[in-house]
Amino acid sequence: MHRQKTRERERERDREREGKVSQLMSIAGLSYAVAQRILQDNNYRLDQASDMYFANREQYEPGGRKSHGGRTFQSAPFVDRRKLNALFEHYRENTSEDKMQAEGVSRFLDDVGIDPTSRSVLILAWKFNAETQCEFKRAEFVDGMYNLGCDTIEQLRSKMSSLDREISKPDDFKRFYQFTFDFGKTPSQKGMELESALAYWNIVLSGKFKFLSLWCRFLQENHKRSIPKDTWNLLLDFSCTIDDDMQNYDEEGAWPVLMDEFVEWGRQYIKSTAV
Repeated sequence: MHRQKTRERERERDREREGKVSQLMSIAGLSYAVAQRILQDNNYRLDQASDMYFANREQYEPGGRKSHGGRTFQSAPFVDRRKLNALFEHYRENTSEDKMQAEGVSRFLDDVGIDPTSRSVLILAWKFNAETQCEFKRAEFVDGMYNLGCDTIEQLRSKMSSLDREISKPDDFKRFYQFTFDFGKTPSQKGMELESALAYWNIVLSGKFKFLSLWCRFLQENHKRSIPKDTWNLLLDFSCTIDDDMQNYDEEGAWPVLMDEFVEWGRQYIKSTAV
């Protein structure tokens, strides 16, 4: 019971913090990363963080100068939005819609050197704050590249390795993982189709969840419905805490019924295959 309450408090705290990040992004027109950093520096006090940004906004602009520990240093290089808009036009199909569609996205990824089936595509979509698979709106592309400090394909190509390392931090990986659900599902639906969920889990949780293949097998054999957001999010918590024989699973915890059923099935499977 204590663990359940602790988990609920942590989720409530995370939701509150995410809400403040979204508010600061809207108020100041900031990227997620910059808004979060300012809030962290101000203990997630929104009014204080907003005041700090507007009083010191040059510190947070690419090409500005930042002070830290009494030292001043040059921040990210100047990024030319005109070049970014021209780059977007290079990949945008000749349609009335102001977005890069599947063919243009494919050419863009090919030029950057990204395998379209890799985790790197999802990381880039996360950094662009993209809403829909296989397309980038102009604002997503231009703002995403700007916030990464890149205005050429070559710069983005050299940046990708650092983005892969960024999600090695648990908090960043959690945000990336949660983004994947909204990005991967059909916009008009609340849940993610099972086939899509299985595909995305195999991309984002590969090497991070010891029971990934068993979980996917269980769903394919026993579950034919879409995956709710709550189940998606809690699977990450489950993957980080479950032990090798699943005996530490708390049936009284705030887990979805589907996870209860998986643990019951999984324990029997583990027992039957033990030598």
